Amino acid sequence: IGQQLAVAFASVLVLAAAMGVAAELGLAQVDREATNLNHKWLQGVGHIAALRSAVVESRDFEMKHSRAGDASYHAEYEEKMAAAGKSAAAALSAYESLVESDTERELFGALNKGWTQYQAAQKKVIDLGRGKKQQDAADISDGLASMAIDETLAAVEALAKYNFDGGQKAAEHVDLVYAQARGVV
Repeated sequence: IGQQLAVAFASVLVLAAAMGVAAELGLAQVDREATNLNHKWLQGVGHIAALRSAVVESRDFEMKHSRAGDASYHAEYEEKMAAAGKSAAAALSAYESLVESDTERELFGALNKGWTQYQAAQKKVIDLGRGKKQQDAADISDGLASMAIDETLAAVEALAKYNFDGGQKAAEHVDLVYAQARGVV
């Protein structure tokens, strides 16, 4: 009877240890997936939001610059555009380090292209405004700069959608991993 009790106790102990190891492995996998969700998708969405804010702010000051006739206003708007440009560049750089797939690389390339075109149009607006050609500056702002900002913001939205969709898929995967780990235990 002692031997049977020892075998039964050892069996329960082995089973408990196996369940503990399975639970630990499952938790480790859930932790990895949650960390990925944070590092890739949540940070990506944050950088895209910061970029969108900086781009819209830059456009706002560019439009004001195109219609201002006073050099002091020009200087103020140029300073604010430069600050928004730096914020946009920082957000782009931070996001670029997160790019993983070919699809995402393509979306990011479209964003860079649009932003570069907008910056070139913005420079024309600034140069014309400084040259006291407000009507020409306003025309470029309403035409070329407007089209470039629309392209840029469309690319921002496409990248935001990619990140939201990726985050949703990652969250669903985390749920699946959790359910599997829980099922094992």
